[in-house]
Amino acid sequence: MSLSSSISSALNGIRTSQRAMDVVSENVSNIHTEGYSRKVYTQKTLVLNTGVSSGAVSNTDLRQVDMKMRDQLRKETGLLQESSVRSYYLDLVQAKMGQPSSEYSISNRVTEIQTAFESLGVDADKLNAQSCAVTALDTSLTQIRDLSDQIQSLRMEIDQEITELCSEVTEILDQLDKLNDDIVRTSAIAGQSADNYKDQRDTLITRLSELMDIQYYERSTGETVILTGGGKPLLDKNSTTVSHEAAAKTGSLISYSEGGITGIYAGKFDITTEITSGELSGLIKLRDTELQDM
Repeated sequence: MSLSSSISSALNGIRTSQRAMDVVSENVSNIHTEGYSRKVYTQKTLVLNTGVSSGAVSNTDLRQVDMKMRDQLRKETGLLQESSVRSYYLDLVQAKMGQPSSEYSISNRVTEIQTAFESLGVDADKLNAQSCAVTALDTSLTQIRDLSDQIQSLRMEIDQEITELCSEVTEILDQLDKLNDDIVRTSAIAGQSADNYKDQRDTLITRLSELMDIQYYERSTGETVILTGGGKPLLDKNSTTVSHEAAAKTGSLISYSEGGITGIYAGKFDITTEITSGELSGLIKLRDTELQDM
C-alpha cells in the first residue's frame, strides 16, 4: 500500500471515530426532543474502484425505528383521538342535560310531567291539577327546545372544527411534500444523512394519523406516498388540498347524507365516508349521527 493510500485510510478511520462520538453526543442532547429517533452508529469498509480497501466510512442511515410498532402505535393513536373528541362533546351534552338527581335535569322534568298527569287522571275536574299539568308540560318543552338549540349549536361548532382540521391536514401534506424533496436530494449526495429530515417526516405522519386514517409507503428514492384509508391520493409527487366548507346553519334535518352539509374533499374526491378513525372521524360521527339523533 502506498503512503498516500495509508494516509487516506487513516484519515477515514479518524473521521469515522469522530462521527461515532458525534452520534453519541446527538443522542444525549436530543433525549427529550419530540420526534427524535435514536441513532446507532455503524460503519462499512470503503473499497476503491481498483478493489483496494481504503479504511472505514460511516453509514448514513443510522435511525433505529421499529416499523411495525410505529405503525401499530399510529393506528391505535387514531382510534384514541376519535374516542377522545367524542367523549369531550358528549360530556358537554351530558352537562346540558343535567344529572338525573338534579331537579332541573331533563329526566326530572319528564318525571314531573308524569306525576302531574297522574294527578290529573285522578281528578281531571280540579283546576289546580289541570294547571300543574300544563305548567309541567310547558316547562319541560321549553327546556327541551333550549337543549335542542344547544345541540344544534354544538353541531355548528363541530362542523367549523372539521374545516379547521382539514386546513391542518393540508398544511401537514405541504410540509411532507417539502420534506420528500429534502430527503431525496440529501440521500443522493454521498456521505450526507437524511435522518433528521426523516424524523421530521415521521412526526408529521404521526400527527396526520391522529387526524384521519391513512395508508403510506416509502419509495426506493426515499420519498413517502400517502393515501387515504380508501386509497385516494393525499401525497404523491405533489400534495393534495383537503378541504371542507363549513355549513351556514344546522338543523335536525340538515346533515351530510340528507344535504345542507358539504363533504370533505381531497382534491376532487369526496373522502367523507372513507374517514373511519382519528379526530375527523369522531367529529363526523357526532355531527351526522349521535347529536343529530339526540
